[in-house]
Amino acid sequence: MALLSSDHPQMWASFHSQIIMLLLDGLCDAHYRVQEAAVVAVKQMVLSQTDVLDQSVQLVQHVLPHVLASAKNIAHEQEDTPAKGLCIESAKCLDVMCCHLDPLLIVNCCFPLLPGGNQDSQDGAPYTIHNHKQIPYPNSLRCVSKASERVDQEDLMRLVPDLMPRLVVAFNSTHTEVRKATVFCIVALFNRLGEWLSPYMAGLTQSQLKLVTIYVKKFVDRDLNTHT
Repeated sequence: MALLSSDHPQMWASFHSQIIMLLLDGLCDAHYRVQEAAVVAVKQMVLSQTDVLDQSVQLVQHVLPHVLASAKNIAHEQEDTPAKGLCIESAKCLDVMCCHLDPLLIVNCCFPLLPGGNQDSQDGAPYTIHNHKQIPYPNSLRCVSKASERVDQEDLMRLVPDLMPRLVVAFNSTHTEVRKATVFCIVALFNRLGEWLSPYMAGLTQSQLKLVTIYVKKFVDRDLNTHT
């Protein structure tokens, strides 16, 4: 794993398929420590090989769901357990991926992992099923929120017609964490696109629109305070 995270572009060129398989084997391993080592390797690779990974759609498509599944609610894990260590490292890895990789690639990889995007989803569940793994919707929604801040505005506008219907479904979830993550995702979109987004929010109820408006105002006020 340490070798994979180092700067060896020639190794990538020669052993691309083998590297993908090694990482996936580590992420799917039954032992949390092995999974954690694989997640750390992914994070270091993103930091040191960003250009290579931006061109490796296949790798990101395979790796991102595994990391999303591992980054469960840290608060639900007991103190000082291997599972909690995996959750913490996975959350760090997601932040790094969203901040350094092509944001449009991240959003597109998250699309099938959002409500309404996967036929294997369980009705009413706060997660989707992908390759036999439970992927919490809040994790996918947070990735979309963070990555959308860096997506080119025109590209983001093209995504909205397909993205907003899924966010409307998520907003109607019975699970608080899903609804909360959805609010922040819509707010992130509104902060980028402004009133242009309004027609696509028609599926929201008045109370949902009011909540979004409250958080948009909080964001604006916070931004103003930061620059004063």
